[in-house]
Amino acid sequence: MKTILSFSKPAELETESLVALVLDHADKDPSQSSKNKNKDTKQQLKLDTDDAAVQSVAADLLASGEVSCKPLEINLLHKPAGLKAKRILLVSGGGAKNFKAYDLRRVAGAAVRSLKSRGIRSFAFVAPSSIPAEEAVRAIVEGAFIGNFDPDYYRSDRKDQTIDALTIVTSGDKPALEKAASEAQIIGESQNFTRDLVNEPAGRVTPGGLASTAREVARDLRYIYVLSAAVDAPRRRERRCMLADDCNSFRQRVTSVAMPGEQEPFHCDDDKRCSRATLLAQASIWKNYSTREIEVVTRP
Repeated sequence: MKTILSFSKPAELETESLVALVLDHADKDPSQSSKNKNKDTKQQLKLDTDDAAVQSVAADLLASGEVSCKPLEINLLHKPAGLKAKRILLVSGGGAKNFKAYDLRRVAGAAVRSLKSRGIRSFAFVAPSSIPAEEAVRAIVEGAFIGNFDPDYYRSDRKDQTIDALTIVTSGDKPALEKAASEAQIIGESQNFTRDLVNEPAGRVTPGGLASTAREVARDLRYIYVLSAAVDAPRRRERRCMLADDCNSFRQRVTSVAMPGEQEPFHCDDDKRCSRATLLAQASIWKNYSTREIEVVTRP
């Protein structure tokens, strides 16, 4: 999927579909009981964009009461007046007060899944103004790539429903935003690469095959080693690993990135290969191969 940054006004962008975020700005009282909580609180739904033309298009729908603004609720409007986009997709994010970059990532994934199921191949996402531009770009790109993942390779009636191009309408420092988009694309592609391995039948991705893939991905990376020795349970609990003979100089406490939930950031020369190797290690746990064939570790 091609990723493009646009610094033009959303209303002036020609695209198959424009995607905008809907948030509820109502002040909700947390002291109310869960049964009656927010029952009488009136919604204050707004699009999270500074473009008046885009806000005007959705004003009637948001005021109608038909939008509940539950997280990931989808509403599609065709031929929006005043916009050059053919349609506008409104994705709800819930309450504005608690909306974070992680939620935006989920919104982007929901938008991709909704649009590609309709046969749309490209769209533009209006980055919300409530989240810093770099965080927003990173979340949108990651969510879009993950949402664009399609595992149905072996279905005889498989349809090619993927998004080919994503445009992010934003503003700010162009080099910093381009860097954020590039890093997010690496993470998204790497996660999809790992999901492909996990989804493959055991007859195709054998323990030996997974080990070979791990060695290929980790090749020439400074701080990543693929180990042939199994790691026993006590050493796992102590977060220690047995190192191969060629890694004797690194016989010390290391962090096993194959342990979900305990992955720590690290640095290497090639971000894409590092990210793939890290996620591949998690795949080894999911397939129960790590205690028999391989273990991927990083030097702290």
